[in-house]
Amino acid sequence: MYAFHGRNNTNTFRITKRWPINALSTCGIPYGRTRILDQYNKVFQEQLQQNVIEVVDETAPAQGGQVHYIPHQPVFTPHKATTKLRIVFDASAHYEGCPSLNDVLHRGPVILPSLYGILLRFRIGQVAIISDVEKAFLQVRLQEVDRDATRCLWLRDHNSSPTIDNIQTFRFTRVTFGIKSSPFLLAGTTYYHLDNNGNEKSLSQEIKENLYVDNLIMTTDTENAVNIYNKSKQIFQEIHMNIREFTSNNAHLMEEIKESDKSTQQCPKVLGIVWDASGDMIQLSCNIPIHPKVTKRVVMSTIAAIYDPLGWLVPLLHQAKIFLQDL
Repeated sequence: MYAFHGRNNTNTFRITKRWPINALSTCGIPYGRTRILDQYNKVFQEQLQQNVIEVVDETAPAQGGQVHYIPHQPVFTPHKATTKLRIVFDASAHYEGCPSLNDVLHRGPVILPSLYGILLRFRIGQVAIISDVEKAFLQVRLQEVDRDATRCLWLRDHNSSPTIDNIQTFRFTRVTFGIKSSPFLLAGTTYYHLDNNGNEKSLSQEIKENLYVDNLIMTTDTENAVNIYNKSKQIFQEIHMNIREFTSNNAHLMEEIKESDKSTQQCPKVLGIVWDASGDMIQLSCNIPIHPKVTKRVVMSTIAAIYDPLGWLVPLLHQAKIFLQDL
């Protein structure tokens, strides 16, 4: 166990392990609920088998000099067909008087295409096709010298309490979602391979312009839809990524898509906006909660909670914003 949390005389950074051990008890992991604990532990075991994480020998010196332990907690997504329980790693969490991992990392340049541009192009073509890259961040490997900065703790026996003897240390071998630099690393890696695709340069460029993190949003004409699906699969297979969860407003294309590649959601989200693919209708959700006491803060948060990136609801919200200014 590290007894300090700051820079040592070699100017390397270490954080005490007491904090993430305590975090195992306080981060919301429901100890005693066997089914959920089994699911949580299963994720760790699967990632260990897939070499996404590896066991750390804490008696050996750190390879890169930078050691950091990232706390984690479960997030439940029952509406998703692929992942009902996700483990979220909080690289922005910090020990008292000590910076978080995200505090000391450079984010990297923003090279993602404009979200607004993608949504506008999504409305242009006859046939809309959406899909996502399976476990995109985990397809990018971390250099060994950087891995000790992504350590995490889990239980040897997940049915027992988080004591020192029951703690095992892991570290990531892949880029981790939740770390500030991860979106740039994923985008830079993917774009490099798309730029160097020698067979389908035109389609690779179109994919690059319409790939937002791990979400691919394409439009085309009816005659070219099946070809777009097949060639997109091929392009991502060449860079050892699997593109899946396909949804389209074209019935013929949906018949041609493999069952394993199809999304089971009737109304998937396109960059946060609900899309009824069968009716080709976009839906904006406005779930306004009822508060026993309405304050200026409540009004402000209610208006801000409406996700409308293209401004379709601006005329409807105009009166609400005037009301807020008059409070």
